Amino acid sequence: MLKGEIYSTIIYCFATFGLFSNLFLIWLILRYTMKEMQVYSKILLQTCFVDIVGICMFVVSQPVYVSDNGVGTNWNYGPIHYLPNPWQVVLLCFNHFMMRVTSMNVCTLFIYRYFVVVRGVDVKSKHQLLLIFAIIIPILILYICSYISNYPTPENEYLTNFDWHKHWDWIIIQLKIMLLDLDQELTIYQILLQIMLQH
Repeated sequence: MLKGEIYSTIIYCFATFGLFSNLFLIWLILRYTMKEMQVYSKILLQTCFVDIVGICMFVVSQPVYVSDNGVGTNWNYGPIHYLPNPWQVVLLCFNHFMMRVTSMNVCTLFIYRYFVVVRGVDVKSKHQLLLIFAIIIPILILYICSYISNYPTPENEYLTNFDWHKHWDWIIIQLKIMLLDLDQELTIYQILLQIMLQH
């Protein structure tokens, strides 16, 4: 399937750039950070680490979400596509969890900055890890609750990737028809414009 290969190629290109950028930033932070900037370097290191884990999980799963009348389906184009079903679900859930952690990571950075800059607390690595886990646990609880509440019901669990693939092909055919109509309209406008310019 060419669409999946194009999607995967784009993902691999951006993931390579993202991993290289984060690893290069980690190297720069560890090698060239001044003593006065040690506090902020820990903040950047935490962000880089979370980004690296998130990028790796996204590359492994490469999810595509399709929704029709409130019924959603995930396709995996990544390497986990070849795993048996329970492992696909576990890794996809971990990928979704990492997306939430990446977006909520801002909270831990704010709390860390508050303790260090405003309160003048010397936060050790042990305390920083404790802070990260204190933020991750509520996110994990919220994720589990949302997963349970959005679990497929008997009326929509029969849908398979084959059914969605047929639906997706129908959408692509409709888009091609629309583009063909648009191309014909543009041709008419081109002819009219040429006639007007000749006179």
